[in-house]
Amino acid sequence: MMIDIVTGYLDSWRGSNDSTTISVEKVKEGKMPTVFLINGFYSETAKDSSEWMPIVNKLYPDSEVVLVRWKSGNIINQMIDNLSGKAIYSVAQKYLTQRALMLASLSATSALRAISLPATLAYVTFTLSQFGYRWRKSFLETENASRELAKIINSESKYDGCILMGHSLGAKVICHTLQKVTPSRVNHAYLLAGAVINKTELWCNLLSKHNNLCITNCYSSNDLILRYAFPVGVISKIPAIGVSPLKCDQSRVLDLDVTPSVGGHMKFKCEKLAITLAEEANSL
Repeated sequence: MMIDIVTGYLDSWRGSNDSTTISVEKVKEGKMPTVFLINGFYSETAKDSSEWMPIVNKLYPDSEVVLVRWKSGNIINQMIDNLSGKAIYSVAQKYLTQRALMLASLSATSALRAISLPATLAYVTFTLSQFGYRWRKSFLETENASRELAKIINSESKYDGCILMGHSLGAKVICHTLQKVTPSRVNHAYLLAGAVINKTELWCNLLSKHNNLCITNCYSSNDLILRYAFPVGVISKIPAIGVSPLKCDQSRVLDLDVTPSVGGHMKFKCEKLAITLAEEANSL
């Protein structure tokens, strides 16, 4: 709790606020259907969509492409937090050294050796805690981002039959968007390394709502982040869709095990996956 308060204070100091905004940027001119790209955690300042292009060009080479940027966190804040953690380490080290000298009459060298581990633990604890804070904040922000994305999709007729592609927490933004958007506005959702709890009923309900919706779920057992860190982050034993099939009894779901094609969590947007998706394009 105290770590969250400290990290929240750092956010305020950096000028962040709780206003909910997303931004959409057209990165490629083209025809309909429009392809919306949604990145995951720590992608807030990312403006380059080039790593998506092998997949987009294989599946929708003539389509308009729009990059959706949302409050997913950014690496600059993480770096500032790391500096703050080092400051905590320095303060803890000085304090513990003084205490060691006072209480044990140790030499400065012996005192430093005695407190190095506690000071390091203080730094590691702070760093991990503020990382967890940012993850939780971004995880909750997917709901707000989806609300605005649904409004954009509903607002213009040219987005009828659009395509959504999301990676990691971007897949969770898609999940929430499908719950809010007008039925049948989205034609296909591509979920890559989805950081979403795998509840079959949820996806079956979404398919019932959207009669023309197809879902391609790309999952991999190589994704160690989703296999081990995700369950801790969401406090759930239910696996993420990025490491397990949806298993929804619908002909409009393609569960694609891409373990042979991709490496870890950040390796999904690659040429090998683009080829695999193109080969499976007619499966639905």
